[in-house]
Amino acid sequence: MGSLDVSVKETVMEAFPAFNEKLDTLDQLLERNKIFAEGKLLDAKMATVESGVDARKALEKGQWPVAVVVCCSDSRVPPEVIFQMGLGKLFVVRTAGNRADADAILGSVQYAVCHLNTPLVVVLGHSSCGAMKAAIGAAKGEFPEEAPLKRYLETAAPLAKSVIDKSGEDVGALVKENISNVVDGLRADPSVADKARVVGCVYDLTTGLVDVTDAVAKRKLES
Repeated sequence: MGSLDVSVKETVMEAFPAFNEKLDTLDQLLERNKIFAEGKLLDAKMATVESGVDARKALEKGQWPVAVVVCCSDSRVPPEVIFQMGLGKLFVVRTAGNRADADAILGSVQYAVCHLNTPLVVVLGHSSCGAMKAAIGAAKGEFPEEAPLKRYLETAAPLAKSVIDKSGEDVGALVKENISNVVDGLRADPSVADKARVVGCVYDLTTGLVDVTDAVAKRKLES
């Protein structure tokens, strides 16, 4: 997964003319998400360009993802599908509840930002998150028997308790607070924040739409 010469990168990018490097990456992700939400999946020609044989061959020697997506492992939230992105476009890091506690998770983000020069990190939570529901249970002392899962929920319980104290057992509020917590953690890491834009988003399982959750990113989108 090392760096490659410019000619190889140009070959790869030529395989994806449908993604315009001159436009804002986040704007394009959100526009493609709208296509998905409307049920108008990318047409066959564009899909072939982005995920066909030629695209696959062009990516054999390297990758230049346009965004890192730190998201939940939930099977209903595949980022390549909801953002309608082809091969080599997203560097995806998935855990239950899109948390970024472990070194393996943060290290994955750092690798993409520092070594693949990926300019955007999207922290993507979603509605009706089972991990956040379990975290609320953990905050009330309800833990599963499985030791690794119990340890995972023990780390999530304090944040859940703080949300319960303010908003009651509101899963949606916890989802947004968790996104904000992860975003703040990544923005506090100079190796990430100095080289990439970090944005929090939430995916609605009902509408299929992704919405930007943090005020800083929203202001930039609206300006």
